[in-house]
Amino acid sequence: MHVDMQCPLCNTSGSVEIPTTIIENNPRGIVSINIPCDLICKHNFQLFLDRKGSVRGYQKTDFQPWSSNAGQETVSCQKQTQFACKLCNSVIKFYPDDKSSYLSRRDHELYFGMKLATYQVAHMFGNEMHLNTVIIDENGNFQGQLEGYPVPLSEFLTGGAIPARNLGYNIIPEDGAIVYTHKFLEVVFLLNTETFQVFGLVCPKSLNLEEIARITCEKFQEMEKVYRNMSGSAAINIADKTYRIWIFGKTILAATFADELFFDRFDQIAKQLVRQPFDWLSVRTDQVRTALKFLERPQGSQNETGTFLRLVTDDRLFSRIRVKYPENITRILPRLTQEFGITGEILEPILLGQKSLNEQFGSAFITQATELLEVIDFIDRRKLFA
Repeated sequence: MHVDMQCPLCNTSGSVEIPTTIIENNPRGIVSINIPCDLICKHNFQLFLDRKGSVRGYQKTDFQPWSSNAGQETVSCQKQTQFACKLCNSVIKFYPDDKSSYLSRRDHELYFGMKLATYQVAHMFGNEMHLNTVIIDENGNFQGQLEGYPVPLSEFLTGGAIPARNLGYNIIPEDGAIVYTHKFLEVVFLLNTETFQVFGLVCPKSLNLEEIARITCEKFQEMEKVYRNMSGSAAINIADKTYRIWIFGKTILAATFADELFFDRFDQIAKQLVRQPFDWLSVRTDQVRTALKFLERPQGSQNETGTFLRLVTDDRLFSRIRVKYPENITRILPRLTQEFGITGEILEPILLGQKSLNEQFGSAFITQATELLEVIDFIDRRKLFA
C-alpha cells in the first residue's frame, strides 16, 4: 500500500510502501509506524494510520540509537526514566536528555538540594494519546506526577502539536467533576472566549454552567464593542445573580459569592489567576481545587495570594523531600513546630519523605498551607539538614 506523508519537523513530503497486513491485523484500529532517518528526510518520526490506511497524525519519535560514519561515537547509555501512566497504568519510558522523547520541559529552582524539572510525556493507547506531566530529578529519577489527560489521535495536527480542545462550550473537566460547594464562593469558572472552553471550578448542580458561560461570552462581546480596552474587571447580571468578571486577553474568570465580604480577598487572587495560560491551567484541576479549598480558612493572611498561586503553579510540591541526615529530624522537629505553629503530625511525614507537600495538602491540613510552606522554605534556605 502506497502512503503519502509529511515530516512533522521540517514538512518534507515523501511516500513509502506499507504492507496492508500490518493494518488489517492490528486490533487497536490505529497503527504506529516508525519512519527512520534518511527515508523521507534527516528526521526520525512516527506515522499513525487508521484501518483504511489514512494518515491520522504524526509524532516525534521517543528515541533512536544511531551511529555516524563521520567519526562520532555511537549514542548509548542515556538516562532512562520510567513511570506508570496516570490514565491506563502502562509503564512509560523516556530519556530526559533527549528532546525527541518528550513534549516539553520546565526547569525549577533547587529544592532541598535537588535539581527538579517538569516533563510532559505522551504515549499512544488505542485511539488516544495519553499526556502525562511528571517531576524528574537531575539523575533521571521519577519524583512525582502532576496530571494525565487523553487527547484523541484525530485531534493531533500534522505538525505534531496538540491543538485546543473541540470548539463549542466544552466543560472542563470532561468528567463533570466540578467542586459544587465552597464556603465563600457560589460559582467560579474560567472561559476562553476564543475556543469556548469552560473550566468549571465551583458550581451548584442546580445551575446550567454551559448556559451561564454562553451568556457571559455574549456580554463580553457586547463590552468589546463599547470599550477600547477590555483588560481589567467588571460586573454583569445573569438571571438573579451579579457575576464579577476579570478579563485578560481572551480569558475571563467569573465568580459569584456566597459571602460578599469575601470579594476583597478573592479580587487580588483573581487578577493573578486570570493571567495564567488557559490551556495550561485547565489541565491542573487538582491543583486549582486544592488552592480553592485553602481559601476556606476563616481569614486571609498577608501571603494568601502568594500561597494560592504557589499551590496552583509550583510543581515541586509534588516531589517528596530527601534529607541528607534524617536522624536530625527528631531533634529539630520540636523547634520548628513551636516557631511556626505547625504540629508534628503535619510536618514529620513530609520531612521523613513519607508524603509530598501536595499529598499532605490533600488532607484536612490545607488551611495551614501558608504556615507549612513557610517552614519548608525556612529549612530549605538554611540547609538545616546538610
